Amino acid sequence: MREFKKIYDFHNHVVNGVDDGSDSLENSIKMLRQAVEQGVTHVVCTPHQFETDAPLNLPKRQETVLQNFNIIKKVVKNLEIPIELSLGSEIMFFADIKKYLDAPYMSINDNKKYVMIEFRLIGPPVDYVDVFYKLISDGYQPILAHPERINGLYREQGNLIRLLKMGVLFQINTGSLLGYFGKQVQAIANKYLRNNWIHLLGSDAHTLNIKRGFSMQKGIKYITNHHQHVNLEKILEENPKAVIAGEHVEVEVGYYEYHRNKKGILSKIFRKIKNNFI
Repeated sequence: MREFKKIYDFHNHVVNGVDDGSDSLENSIKMLRQAVEQGVTHVVCTPHQFETDAPLNLPKRQETVLQNFNIIKKVVKNLEIPIELSLGSEIMFFADIKKYLDAPYMSINDNKKYVMIEFRLIGPPVDYVDVFYKLISDGYQPILAHPERINGLYREQGNLIRLLKMGVLFQINTGSLLGYFGKQVQAIANKYLRNNWIHLLGSDAHTLNIKRGFSMQKGIKYITNHHQHVNLEKILEENPKAVIAGEHVEVEVGYYEYHRNKKGILSKIFRKIKNNFI
């Protein structure tokens, strides 16, 4: 098993009392100890935004998020748990999302640049490409959370390529690779990795159990065994470090894989995408 000096878990719900993740400070600390056991050295906390809370509640909500996050940091320091914490958000997509992105810590590390956005699992919204384009035009850089879990999104390959060409980063969940969300999600996650379309890795940890806990080491082992071409140093350290600092991350559109012919026989065909594909 390869060893890495630094491992960033870029998606989790370890901040207590603000979403469907940790429900207590005690559980948050237990989750962080689990992360350390998984080899994680840096945790980027990404509480849900706008899943249940209306925008009008945002100032008070962000006060609570920041307060609870700072308490966790203090306890971590006092207990000498060897892990570093950063704060951001996982924002539910909606058309007017830009209106609220200047609120504290809606962007990763409050850098007013990188914003992690999720779609509802039932399927992608109709206008997401246009909204992402407008966000980028206004200086934001979207990170699409767990695209492998969005029903039907993998079929919209032209739009996925458009997002990548615009510089949108894709974040994948370790649980998806490990089959915790079903064979189809696992197959799509593998497809994205084969295409070199993944830029950040996260556990999406909500609790301490196997399916929804920190599983970074297992995910890293899976990628090492099945996707030797993937630059894990980039995904685990270089890219997340740059995102937190608000620095540029290069997004390359490499090879586009499509499979399944009319008879339904799987084949693996790679086609080089030219710059003027779209």
